[in-house]
Amino acid sequence: MKTLLVISMLFTCYMGMGQAINSAAVIGNPVKIDGFPNPQIGYPFAKQTLVVAQNSFPERMNWDNARRACAQLGDGWRLPNKDELNYLYYNRSTVVIADTAYWTSLETGFPPQFAAAQRFNGPLSGQKLNINKTAILGVRAVKPFIPSNSSEIIGKPVIIGSFVVAQGAQRGERLSIDDLNAPKVPVTIGSFAVAEYDIPGRMNWDEATKACAQLGTGWRLPSRDELNHLHNNRGTAVIGGFTNAFYWTSSASDFPTKSAVSLSFFNAPGIQSGQQNPRDSKNLTWFVRAVKSL
Repeated sequence: MKTLLVISMLFTCYMGMGQAINSAAVIGNPVKIDGFPNPQIGYPFAKQTLVVAQNSFPERMNWDNARRACAQLGDGWRLPNKDELNYLYYNRSTVVIADTAYWTSLETGFPPQFAAAQRFNGPLSGQKLNINKTAILGVRAVKPFIPSNSSEIIGKPVIIGSFVVAQGAQRGERLSIDDLNAPKVPVTIGSFAVAEYDIPGRMNWDEATKACAQLGTGWRLPSRDELNHLHNNRGTAVIGGFTNAFYWTSSASDFPTKSAVSLSFFNAPGIQSGQQNPRDSKNLTWFVRAVKSL
């Protein structure tokens, strides 16, 4: 466990309900958690690095205000996903968290207007909750750790030559239902460079898109065809270092909204390595390998 020291200007953000929040007081001296496991049954996910705000927000709030409050802290702060919050629960003596129930970023949709939370108090402490977003719960902000030195991630980029894939005639970066039924035609994918290493940690789709762009001009998420090509050639002398996990692509999906395409780099019950998931919620946190067109 390491403490990540930051120098932050004192400023105030305003909540939707009207109260002012001292952002610097909430963030404090964030705690950097190095390599905690993500215990999802049947999923051999690797570890990730997370930065946790030193303090919870002083006031409890509903889910919409909680998400807005975290975002208003700036610099990538957000609500934790359910695995991240569960880890904080089991380490609440180290990452000090008050006895209450806390929001996660997960919108369950069962029923509509419900989201996931977890108890940190009482005889049912640790219980996972599916609760109406209007409930007033505690809020702790987190964000993924991204090294400031982009050269540590880019390393010695691998150059991938152009290749041909058979894909739907209408298939572009946005996947629609028509693409699944379109006749297959050969399409040439242009040459691109691949970063030597993953961006550390898991992150949601928006964070992944931003993290790639922060590496420098032209760096981005790979398309699903580019990532599939990397998957099929992983472990070679020139392409390696992938984690047994899902990876994000740049390809967004029209069904449902707020979803994107991910690709599996591992086998597990019900999951085949190379499997593409065209409708993953962008709030899920997967791994990221950046590429750059040549």
